[in-house]
Amino acid sequence: MKKIHVLLLCAVVLVAQACKKKSDDTTTTTTTTTYLLSATFNSTAWDPVDTLSANVTYTAATKTKVLNITGTNGKRQLTFAITVNNATSTGDFPLGTYNVDANGNPSMVYSAAQTDANGKVTFVPVVAATQGNGTITISKVDATAKTITGTFSMNALQTNYDGNGNIVSITNTSVTGGAINAMPYTVINK
Repeated sequence: MKKIHVLLLCAVVLVAQACKKKSDDTTTTTTTTTYLLSATFNSTAWDPVDTLSANVTYTAATKTKVLNITGTNGKRQLTFAITVNNATSTGDFPLGTYNVDANGNPSMVYSAAQTDANGKVTFVPVVAATQGNGTITISKVDATAKTITGTFSMNALQTNYDGNGNIVSITNTSVTGGAINAMPYTVINK
């Protein structure tokens, strides 16, 4: 009788181990993608998968430093340019929040692709953020790895005209939840 109990106990342990191993094998993993540049255009998610570039250009003659970022996805392109005066020639960029001012600095432009008569595709500006309607925050710059991190948003109105130059409608373009995630940049000295 003792042998039956020992055999029964061994069988229960083996079945329990087999079930445990089977449940461990069915583990599901979820992958989340973090884009280098992303935003929401009028409630639609956008990330530039076609082209993406960033550079910091220092011009010694004027002592200006400009951060340029361009991202394109399909027929949409977003470009930024932040100009800092009295800058130094270091390979970084100053941290801070940059609100579009009366001079259009920083420049924040949304453009759409158009095909000309020769079939060449160019990006034509649709709207640009005006004073008080656009913000870029640079929260982290790694000058060694040459990466930049921050956030951005803009709101711009587009006036639509008919063939006679009369206003037909006004379209609001909002870019929200913009993120720059450790995006690589190059340094250009002039």
